[in-house]
Amino acid sequence: MTLGPAYGGGAGGAAADTNDYIRVSESTTDTQLGSGTGAGTAVDVNFDTVDENTDTGNFSLASEVITVLDAGEYRIEYMLSYVIGSSDVRQMATRIEIDPNTSTYAKVDETFYWNAEDNDERATASGFTIQTLVASSKVKLTVQRNVGTVQTNVDRAYTQLSITRISA
Repeated sequence: MTLGPAYGGGAGGAAADTNDYIRVSESTTDTQLGSGTGAGTAVDVNFDTVDENTDTGNFSLASEVITVLDAGEYRIEYMLSYVIGSSDVRQMATRIEIDPNTSTYAKVDETFYWNAEDNDERATASGFTIQTLVASSKVKLTVQRNVGTVQTNVDRAYTQLSITRISA
């Protein structure tokens, strides 16, 4: 997959460093957002597979979290799809969270996506942000179910998180 011409490459970074990216997904289990988590509890999406990684020296995936080793400017985007259980209504809040190498995650408000769906439907949320990350930043995707009691599963076929370096 080619992402096109490099963004930048002037002062602060070489063009070879731009457009490197990682894309991760779920392959073995669907994250469960059901009665076991309780309404109002944020759950990390269980990313367990690296689909593409053009810079293994910069990006890694472990314990549902992407670590970005090199400081720089990055585009972070997600798509999350989930299936609503029978005879229930859902209100779901989805967002990216970043730990800037401090061991504390901060919510990225502009990636917040709120949707409400009726029973037996599939819903999709998506968002992106451009962030300046420090070395060894960690990125994850969380979902918070605010209404509903019947189990809801993330649909792993349509769920992914990607990070693209746009400047050093």
